[in-house]
Amino acid sequence: QQQQQQRQDTTHNHRYYSLYLEFVKLTEFVVDSFRAQNDLTEDELTYLLHEASETPSGKKFVHAFISSLEYESFMRFMVDYMSAVDEEVDSDGEEQEHIMAAVAE
Repeated sequence: QQQQQQRQDTTHNHRYYSLYLEFVKLTEFVVDSFRAQNDLTEDELTYLLHEASETPSGKKFVHAFISSLEYESFMRFMVDYMSAVDEEVDSDGEEQEHIMAAVAE
């Protein structure tokens, strides 16, 4: 039974990491599209993000955006999201436990 649980945990870890990679790929696509539509270089976008981070609301956005691109932070966002969903839908919490275990690794 312990081996079965380990296999299940590994499957969940791969699934979550795959979701993370899809998220990063989508984010890169959106950022590249934004840059192209606004004729911005990477340096110009970096400068604009830095300028935005100097304002209170911009600082929160830029920090959350950059943090979301890190695997650990992405997993925490998933846990937060699932917690919010669990409040709306009565759930056994099993999926959330697997995510928390993946974050801890």
